[in-house]
This record gives sequence, C-alpha cells and structure tokens, in this order.
Amino acid sequence: MSVLVQGQKKQLNRIVFNTELEFEEVENLLISPSQPVPMKPGFQYANILLFFKGKPVNQPILFPYVYKTRLRKAGGKNNLKHWILVNNQCKESYHLIKNFTNIGEN
Repeated sequence: MSVLVQGQKKQLNRIVFNTELEFEEVENLLISPSQPVPMKPGFQYANILLFFKGKPVNQPILFPYVYKTRLRKAGGKNNLKHWILVNNQCKESYHLIKNFTNIGEN
C-alpha cells in the first residue's frame, strides 16, 4: 500500500494485490468511516469493500487500509477519492470516487 502525490493536492491510494482479479471490473468501492490509529499519530484506519461486476453480491473483497492523513510536501489531505488497484500481473486500474454517501446510519 502506498500513497502517491500528483500535483499540489491530489493523492492517489495505490494497493497491490496478490491476485489475478481484473480490478477494472470493480463496480462499487465502499469505505468505512475512518478511525485514528492510536499508536501512530497522523494515521487513520478504514475498511475497504470492493464489489465486482458480474459477481454475486455476497462475494466482495474486504481489506484493511491504514493511511497517513496529511503529507507535508503535498499540502493537502488524503480524501480517499483516488484509487489505483494493481493485480499480480501488474495491471493497474484507476478508480475515482466522485461523491461519498453515508449508508446504514439511523
């Protein structure tokens, strides 16, 4: 996992998986609310859930993600909108989250 900086404020969240899955088939990318990491100030933890086109809804991929909220050189904060998912064939897939919607809140 890594965060790449592009330009002044755009931060790309790049994840490399040991799988042959085609990540361009990701239809939905869900992010849990972030929680601070107690032993690492300035870092947040979130669960990421990927849903694929053509797969049954009950077969998503869930993975943990720890990220730094601010990068000094970038001057911005990581808003988790830009994702690059890479499989073990080195095939990259770019995903942009255009807006966030809260689900399941009462």
